[in-house]
Amino acid sequence: MKIHLLGPEDHTYVEVLASCFANNLQQRWQFDRIQYQQSCDALTGLLNRSQFRSRARMAAADCSSYAIILIDVNALREVNESHGHMIGDALLVEIATGLRGRASDKELVGRIGGDIFGIFVPNLESTAVLMDRAGNLTDIFASGFSTGDREGKEFIRLTASVGLAIAPAGDASFDTTLSQADAALFIAKSRGPGTVLVYEAGMQVATQQTRGTDVAAQPN
Repeated sequence: MKIHLLGPEDHTYVEVLASCFANNLQQRWQFDRIQYQQSCDALTGLLNRSQFRSRARMAAADCSSYAIILIDVNALREVNESHGHMIGDALLVEIATGLRGRASDKELVGRIGGDIFGIFVPNLESTAVLMDRAGNLTDIFASGFSTGDREGKEFIRLTASVGLAIAPAGDASFDTTLSQADAALFIAKSRGPGTVLVYEAGMQVATQQTRGTDVAAQPN
């Protein structure tokens, strides 16, 4: 069998091909990373606020009915202060994993604030079904979350406040529904940990008045 040895020109050609291939791979990796960073929350891997709003808005346009669930983790600041931010971040990752695992394929889950998660629920049948969905999602708080520590594991118990809003009949305004869910969440937090509230007429006005009072009370 005759063996053909590569000459200098062949080596140069191979090196050029390898260089082009490596550059293409690096460019593709950089592109994918940029796309990921633009659409996903860096810590949890869920949709970030911008992408959650964008994708949920598009999905809402194709739904006859839908709802938004906002889940606010209570006392996370205290956890960060007593256990450190690494533990706080680990808890957020656990919560995100739990929500993603309980969400259906058609539901969208995002981290839309430091300790706030949003879930878009399409084709909602009733308020009762929405309450069941919220209960199923927040069941992840029923038991403690485990975190690594020097002695092995430590269990931290957390609670959540939940605000729900159902898109008004004949109104596909996603921004309106999101704002209503936020108002329900604000009032739920004021009523204590673990409160779940569905938006009702007048909640936004009450929320704006309360927030306005809080701002006015702050020292100059």
